[in-house]
Formats: sequence, structure tokens, C-alpha cells
Amino acid sequence: MAVGALMLGIGLGGTASAAPPKPEVGCAYGHVCGWDAYGASFDFVRCDVENLRYMRGTGTLINNQWTGTESILWADSMGSVYAYSYAYDWRTLNWDNVAWITVC
Repeated sequence: MAVGALMLGIGLGGTASAAPPKPEVGCAYGHVCGWDAYGASFDFVRCDVENLRYMRGTGTLINNQWTGTESILWADSMGSVYAYSYAYDWRTLNWDNVAWITVC
């Protein structure tokens, strides 16, 4: 009986540890895009300051603007920089730390 339970536990452990494939995401040239852990996303193309307080958890940022174009991720109302992103840039980050983005 103990052997059967042990074998079952190994089988379940093997299937539980298999990671799902990474989703394919795209961001058009000239755009800055992001996705969070809960399905929220953005796709900005015009130069502006945008509120990102709705983005939560770990997610992805793609800066596909013109080469060398800078976007700034702000930790609060334009007082503290969380990160700079120069095109082309792809990164994983914690959106809980980002409140605003300056595009361009």
C-alpha cells in the first residue's frame, strides 16, 4: 500500500511541475506595451504620460519605439523613477511598483 502511494505521489509531482508554454505577445513598431499577471494590458503609441495604477503583479514590458527612444516608469506621481526603458527593450517587472509611464 505504501509503495502505491509513493508511486502516485511521484506521478502527480511530475505533472504538477510542468510549466505551461510562454504566451506569444506582440507590440507593434513605435508602440510601448505591457501585460500584467491578471490580464490587464496597455498599448501606447503617442507621446504622453499615462496612468498605470490598474496594472498589478509580475508582468511584461515591451518598448518597441524607435531605436533609443526613452520611456520612464514612475513609482509615484512623477517624483520617483522606478526604471528607464530605451527602445528596443523587453523585460519582466513588478507592476505593483509602477504608477505612471512617460512614453517618448
